[in-house]
Parts: sequence; structure tokens; C-alpha cells
Amino acid sequence: MRTERGPPRRIFRSDWKVHENMTTERTRNPYAFAVVLEELVRARDLEPNPENIRSLAARSGLDADGLLQSMVAEEPEDLGHLSGLADEMALSHEEKTVLAAAYVYGWGTAEEARAAARMREREEQVSAHDAAFVITEMLEGATDLEDAELIEDVRSKLPLVGAGELVSQLREAEGVTSGLMTMGSALSPATHCILACANARAVRALEVAEGLSSKA
Repeated sequence: MRTERGPPRRIFRSDWKVHENMTTERTRNPYAFAVVLEELVRARDLEPNPENIRSLAARSGLDADGLLQSMVAEEPEDLGHLSGLADEMALSHEEKTVLAAAYVYGWGTAEEARAAARMREREEQVSAHDAAFVITEMLEGATDLEDAELIEDVRSKLPLVGAGELVSQLREAEGVTSGLMTMGSALSPATHCILACANARAVRALEVAEGLSSKA
């Protein structure tokens, strides 16, 4: 059985490492690495079975047998740098902290891993809303040329469906996109941004259609 990996050791190739302030006394769990990694894998909607662990190791540039053995042994194998694993799993800072502490010191529980994963999910939700806000701001600041093209597009459709029908359809588009955007965290960042774009265009097109129909 290997002994504790000891004082701060660089686990990832970046500047991130296990810090001195992590050396407070804790009960050592020889299976901590396996427990933590299993929970982080589950947080990505994957079952930590041998097939998935081998596939994860291959994509991460790690020895598949070594990583698999680390999931069942009292002590993890000396896998070297875990940068590839962190990149492949898109680990957050908190998740890296929990995984590295388990790898180096044998610290970590399933609940700590789940808590780190939940924090990552919340950060992703905030990022999604931030991205949508930025795109909406960009749409609101569209150039005169873009607005002119939209006006011409609306004008060309008026004779095809009639002013009343076009306004009705655009109101429906605005309502549908607005309603879907209220789903918030249930939407992926890409979906939220697409809806933000569609909603902003629908709102502006409705304004144009109502203005043109009033002059008709």
C-alpha cells in the first residue's frame, strides 16, 4: 500500500495545486479517490462502470487499467498528472479541489463531491443567463443597416399574408419565445441564447409591422 503522497504536490499541469491550507487534520479514507471520482462521473450522467471508466481514461490520456484499479483499490494508482481527466470532465475549481484532496491525502466524501458538482451546475446556470443578457444587449444595439433589412423583410411579407395576420403571427412568436425563456435553468445556454435572439427579433418585427399596418 502506498503511503500518503505528502506535502503539496502539483496534480494538474496548470498553476492549480493542493495548497498548504488543506493540511488540517482529517480522518483518512483510503477509498476517497474512488468515492469522489464516482460521484463526479455520475454528475455527468454517466454510470461509473468499468466500460465508462476505461473510455474516460482513454480520452483523458491516462492508463485505463490504472484508473480502473484506482476505482476498486484501497489506494489510487500513481496516475501522474490529472490535467487530461480534469479537461475531459470539465471539472470546476471546486471539483478539482475535492478530487485532488482525495487523490493526495485520502480526504473526501460522496456528499462533498456532490456539493462541488451542484456548485458547478449553479455557476453554469448563471453563465447561461449572463450569455443571454450579453446577446440581447448586442441585439438591442443593432446597426441601422440591420434594422433597415428587418423593416424591408417585414414590408415584403405584408402583401403575402395581410397586415392583421402578420401582426398576429408576430405576437404569437413574441409570446412563445418569452414563455420558453421563463424555463430558466431547464434550458441549455445555447437554447437560451437562440430564444433571446428570436424574441428580440420578434419584438422589433412586431413594432415594424404594427407601424406599417397603421399606415396602410
